[in-house]
Amino acid sequence: MTMGKYVIDLVMSFFGLFSITLGDLLYKIESSLYFYNTVLFFIFSLIITLIFLYISQIKKQEVILYLLYYLSSVIAISAESLLKFVISFEIMALSAVMIIATGSNGKNMHQVIHYSYIHFFAGVLLLVGASGNVVELSVDYNSYCKLFLLIGILINCASFPMSSWVPDAYSSTANNGIIVLSIFTTKVAAFALLSFFQGEEILLFLGITTAIYGIVFSILENNIKRLLCYNLVGQMGLVITAVGFSYSSGVSVRSIIVFQIVLSMIYQTLLFMVAMSVINSTKKFNLNEIGGLLKKMPLEAICSAIAILNMGAFPGTAGFISKFLISHSIDITDITNAIVSKLFLVCSTLLFVSVGLKFFWFVFISKPRDGFIFNQIKQNINARVSMVVLVLICILLGMYGSYHLFYDLSYEQLHSVILQGGIIIGSILLFICFCSFFKGRINFTMELDWFYRILLARFMLFIGDFLL
Repeated sequence: MTMGKYVIDLVMSFFGLFSITLGDLLYKIESSLYFYNTVLFFIFSLIITLIFLYISQIKKQEVILYLLYYLSSVIAISAESLLKFVISFEIMALSAVMIIATGSNGKNMHQVIHYSYIHFFAGVLLLVGASGNVVELSVDYNSYCKLFLLIGILINCASFPMSSWVPDAYSSTANNGIIVLSIFTTKVAAFALLSFFQGEEILLFLGITTAIYGIVFSILENNIKRLLCYNLVGQMGLVITAVGFSYSSGVSVRSIIVFQIVLSMIYQTLLFMVAMSVINSTKKFNLNEIGGLLKKMPLEAICSAIAILNMGAFPGTAGFISKFLISHSIDITDITNAIVSKLFLVCSTLLFVSVGLKFFWFVFISKPRDGFIFNQIKQNINARVSMVVLVLICILLGMYGSYHLFYDLSYEQLHSVILQGGIIIGSILLFICFCSFFKGRINFTMELDWFYRILLARFMLFIGDFLL
């Protein structure tokens, strides 16, 4: 049996097994949740299929781990009790740890331990939170349980100040593994946050702070993989903020935010695929080591441009539809909502500049660095097909959404469209003028996690020595 046939048979076996368990799980869930669970299930399934199509060479253990990660994720979003939700989350964490550990041949043990400690702690909090109600999927019980559940979910959302595990652990794994890891944990946690804590005001401040964290470190970061990981954190900050808003009556909040989560998954997966194609072709990991790849990798340049425009919410893209629906559905009679909604749009634009434009400029546009020799590696046709499929999805979502959105615009809404277009164009021009400011300067190995990985450890050793 060839490796390709083995992978296909194994994938189909897992999908067959899941099709049986999914129906049983979702049948018990309220109809209001059924639709959104199903949407996320199909998006998860589509993206994991495209990732398998993208990867030209894959080991048997990687196939098993990726499918276990996928399967535990879809069970988590389909769970009808908090206990099953927590158990599936722990299986996700375990499979993610094994993906990180096996992807680098044991060279990233510090990152593996970091990820394990963080998610062990989050798992304990989730379990304590779920202990108040292990039968029904609700959080109407003791406030302490609710608080522990919230903190556990926020850690899995990469919320500030527990955000550093994403760039630290994800960037240390193999190029294929980072694409898979970028999809599930944070997005499942975001859906859980939406289901349990929509409208909690504290999420507004945590979300904006998380987005700012991603912006600041992405401006300084030089490593391509860590740069996109900081973008992942920043985009999660925007999702957390969107969940925290209180919306006008009659607005389908769940529809809007699930659309944002789905779209974020699509363009981030596309951007990671492009980045890994660049790294595989150049064997370079840092922005200051490459450049001028526009003519050498035109398909990748086009794909990244589509993903970045969606990320920046350029009018006509699906990203714009998502941000437009959020910003125009917020209850602005609440002064906190009104202020944070402006910060939400500012952070979205800054992430577009500090990650999207930075990546595109220094990879495809800027002058190649001295001594940089590009040895074209023939890309697997399947990898190109995967990226093109994601691009087509982005374009079709944008066309469909724009048709319905622009069909009957009010003057105020039209003004918002023109303003957003002007902001994006202005941001591009400003970036071109000040691109040297965004040049990668630092390869972070540790940042805010230094406080609990080094300082706290030394403090505990000091206390131990003092007492003993």
